Amino acid sequence: MSLLLRLLLACGVAAPQPVAEPVVEAPASSLAFVERLVGTEDGSVPLPTVIVVHGLGARADGIVRVLEGLEGPARVLAPQAPTPWGDGGTWFSMPAQGSDPAALGEEMLRVADRVVAWIDEVRAEHPIAGRPVITGFSQGGMVSFAVALRHPEAVAGAVPIAGWLPGVLVPPLPTEAQRAVPIRALHGTADDRLSFVETRRVVDALRAAGFDAQLQAAEGVGHTIPPEVRAEVVRTVGVLLPPR
Repeated sequence: MSLLLRLLLACGVAAPQPVAEPVVEAPASSLAFVERLVGTEDGSVPLPTVIVVHGLGARADGIVRVLEGLEGPARVLAPQAPTPWGDGGTWFSMPAQGSDPAALGEEMLRVADRVVAWIDEVRAEHPIAGRPVITGFSQGGMVSFAVALRHPEAVAGAVPIAGWLPGVLVPPLPTEAQRAVPIRALHGTADDRLSFVETRRVVDALRAAGFDAQLQAAEGVGHTIPPEVRAEVVRTVGVLLPPR
């Protein structure tokens, strides 16, 4: 096993298994994605939208299962990481914890920029009512944190699942837009891939800086998304979405 493989495994692998879904290409950004409509068959009208981001080695057509049970009408969009990894993809070239925090933070911000640019691109053909909510697991949770900090005007809220954020990305003096975007993190206390303690530390730092940030602990849960966590994700996302 190569050193890079050992390092990247530290990021964790998303729990949901891939399911058959049509994949849509977005040529300008090179991010393919999956769209799933909830409670409607008319995707031509503006709909409350959730962006859900997969983790290391996973795929867009698997992570959409996290939002099964979401009340519609709504649109779920899941981008595919551009760099192949196993049967899926990876968003980052370095491990979540153990890398140089500044270098990792810069890469996370670049990924956040790309994801938001992709949202802007697909909006014309997949209209969004209001601002979308972003969520994701593991690496996807990290992307959710980064988008909320980097582009708070682009989202109605972020729900990172088993994600993390380098402390160097927490601004000491956040803008009004950054303070306003709600961040509702969920994390298992028994996570051995991305530390619950580290996530609690960064959420505490966000709160101290004036962010609307909260962390909900899933007692005894590891680096996975069991049914009770999935149900809480659906509930939390539903609260943050615009009225339907």
